[in-house]
Amino acid sequence: MATAAKPRKTRSRVAANKATAAELTPKVMKMRRDGVPMREIATKLKKSVGWVHKIITKQLSELNEEGREETVLYRQLQIERYEALLKSLEPSIRDGMPQAVDAARKILDSLNKVTGAEMPTKVAPTTPDGKEPYSDPANTMTESERLQRIAELQKKLGQNDAR
Repeated sequence: MATAAKPRKTRSRVAANKATAAELTPKVMKMRRDGVPMREIATKLKKSVGWVHKIITKQLSELNEEGREETVLYRQLQIERYEALLKSLEPSIRDGMPQAVDAARKILDSLNKVTGAEMPTKVAPTTPDGKEPYSDPANTMTESERLQRIAELQKKLGQNDAR
C-alpha cells in the first residue's frame, strides 16, 4: 500500500511562512514579556508550541548578539579614552609630578579591568592548614552547645568591657 507523499513546500509557501513569522514575532514577544505561557501564545496565534519557542529563542539569541556587539564597541571606546588620557599625562609623568603618576596608575587600573587583565580571583575559605574546606562550627553544634558557646562569648565580652 503506497502512502501519499507529503506535499513539498513551495517557495511561495516558505516566503508566506517567513512573512507570517515576521508579522507575529512582535506579538509573540509582547505576550511572553507580559507573562503569557508559550502554550497559550501558541493557541491564540494558532501555531505550535515549538513554533512559538523557536521564535522566542531566535529573538533572544539576536538580542544577546546585539548586546555582545555593543559591549565590544563600548569596551573599545573605553580603551581609546584611557589611552588618550595616558598620552596626555606623559609629559607630566616624565617631569615626575606625583599627581600625574597617581592619575596614570588609576587609569592603568581601570584599563586593566576593562581589558580583563585584572581578573578577580576566587577565594575559597579553608581550614588554617589549607587542606579542607572551611565549615562553620555553628552548623555542627547542637542547640544547647550553641547557646553555651554564646554565653561564653558574652561573658568574655563583658570581661573585656570592664577593663
